[in-house]
Amino acid sequence: MSYEGLLNTNCNIQKQTRTQNATTGQWIEVWTSYANKVVCRLDMMTRGEERKEDDVFLRATHLLFIKYRTDINWWEYRITKGARTFNILRIAQGGGTNHHTEIILEEIK
Repeated sequence: MSYEGLLNTNCNIQKQTRTQNATTGQWIEVWTSYANKVVCRLDMMTRGEERKEDDVFLRATHLLFIKYRTDINWWEYRITKGARTFNILRIAQGGGTNHHTEIILEEIK
């Protein structure tokens, strides 16, 4: 089976933007649609924790596989799948040169 055959579902990528409240002038963080119906595979994680560069441990709950892309990062994007929302903990390129992207996620409950 090809790699594309393993991608069995769709998810959405959202980007965090800031907008200013017209009445109060206060800045508000808003999530907007960045990419919809991204072909992917979402699997549960078994490790449970992921260490970031600053030695902070985060609870990794899922691993997402998508086609290769370099236009997202962990600090201003998140993933949604139906009613479920996931923070991005780490993004890695897998499978060799420009093959696919693996994203370690933490489900927001």
